[in-house]
Amino acid sequence: MATSKKSTKYRVIAGLIFTQLSVLFAGFISASFVATATESSTTESTTSPTKATSTKSMATTTESSTTESTTSATKATSTKSVATADESSTIESSTTKATTAANAYIEDKPLKPCQALKETSDASLLFTRILSRKLTFALLGAHDGVANDHAYKLAVKHRWSGVAVEAHVQHFRSARDAYRLSGLDVDVLNAAVCAIDRVNLPFFYVDTSNLPFPWWVKQISSLSKQHILNHNRLLDRAPTSCGNAGLPDTCLRNKIVERLRVIQVPCAFAHSLAKKYQPELLISDVEGVDDQMVGSWLEVQKPKYIIAEIKNLAKPREFLNFLEAQGYCVRDDNHDAYAILI
Repeated sequence: MATSKKSTKYRVIAGLIFTQLSVLFAGFISASFVATATESSTTESTTSPTKATSTKSMATTTESSTTESTTSATKATSTKSVATADESSTIESSTTKATTAANAYIEDKPLKPCQALKETSDASLLFTRILSRKLTFALLGAHDGVANDHAYKLAVKHRWSGVAVEAHVQHFRSARDAYRLSGLDVDVLNAAVCAIDRVNLPFFYVDTSNLPFPWWVKQISSLSKQHILNHNRLLDRAPTSCGNAGLPDTCLRNKIVERLRVIQVPCAFAHSLAKKYQPELLISDVEGVDDQMVGSWLEVQKPKYIIAEIKNLAKPREFLNFLEAQGYCVRDDNHDAYAILI
């Protein structure tokens, strides 16, 4: 009985001890959990500002980068705008310089024509301005009357009158038809202008049929055989013309020599034309003999204005000096001479 009571007592004490230990263990676990949670919270809180700071830093960096890119783009655009403005300014300045004298000629206080010719950098433009009115003209070497022609558009626009001379019969017919359709009072003659009075003259041209000659070959017909032969070497290789026809690059080699033709054409004596028409404007495009034709013409009449091709002359400088000696102020662009009678 005493042993049973003792045993019961021990069980009660053991239960109390177990209960206390359980409470202590639970407290320890709870404290650990809270500490861990607190640490985690603290870490998260610490991380959050860090993340926020990092995010803000990234945002700032991105914003800075964007600003820098925008600034660079703005600078680039600004630089491009300045470059474009400078380029436009240069072009405008060049154009202005080229047209100043031409414009001055038609303003309230116009420059004298020779002064304008001396000051302009574009004699062709100046002449276009000066000749933009009704006048009389003589065109030596009319070709077809339209292609690469100094006169046709101005003649039609301002109702010029005068004479156009062309030796090649096919080109003559085209020129005749063009002026006829325009309704202008222009005589179109099938003849070669000659410096000495003769009945007929030998006239040279290239037969361009059945071969892909470039367009300019039709425009080198001349009283000078050598003038045409000088162009032969230019066609040693003609990749564009020959290639378009499916032929080798050398398809036109020596063909100007082989296709050279000569015919007899009527002579239109320069003296007779000058006396009959007395033009204000003389235009000469007679392929290599312009100095001879203009020289013969000036023996009888001095037009106020002269445009003459000098590109194919053997001695272009001598011709320019001759015009100056005849009382003309002269400018040239290496292709044509522009002269105004002082």
